[in-house]
Amino acid sequence: MEGDQGVESLTVRVMRRACVMYTVELNFSDPARAEEWHAWYETYLAQLVLLPGLSTAQRFRAVAPGTPSCAYLAL
Repeated sequence: MEGDQGVESLTVRVMRRACVMYTVELNFSDPARAEEWHAWYETYLAQLVLLPGLSTAQRFRAVAPGTPSCAYLAL
């Protein structure tokens, strides 16, 4: 059917795009410089999404006791 061809074409185009989720697990162990590091990392993430093909970047901090060895996760 004519209407279905448009949907199929869109599906094929979406499937051809490579999708990757880039993750970074990290710690920062210098409390005296933590505020400076957090500010730098936010700036870094803002610059990172300016690269072609990247649409968003976020960083998360583990808050629950007994979390894995890395305190931060960036996606």
